[in-house]
Amino acid sequence: MTEKRDAPRLTIGAPIRFRMNDDNRYAKGVVVDMSRTGILLESDQDIELGTVIDAEIEEEHNGAILRFSGVIVRIEQIGVHNTRYGCRFELG
Repeated sequence: MTEKRDAPRLTIGAPIRFRMNDDNRYAKGVVVDMSRTGILLESDQDIELGTVIDAEIEEEHNGAILRFSGVIVRIEQIGVHNTRYGCRFELG
C-alpha cells in the first residue's frame, strides 16, 4: 500500500489536553503522531466529526507548550473504550 499523505508523520506519543467548543473543561489523550497539517490523537473522550478543539501539548524535556486549534476530520474506533481522531490544524 502506498502512503497518500502530502505531509510526513512523526510518531510522538506525548500527552495532550484539549477542550471542545469553548468548554472550559479539558479532556486528556495521547498524540499518536503529528505532521505539519495535523495530529492523530487517541482519547476515551467522545468527539464528533467537525468539532473544533483547542489543545495543548507539553514538550517533556524543556516544558515548552505547543498550543493550537484544529478540527476533527476523521474518527477511528480503537478497542472498546478508546478512539483515534484525525485533527487538522486551523490556520489563521
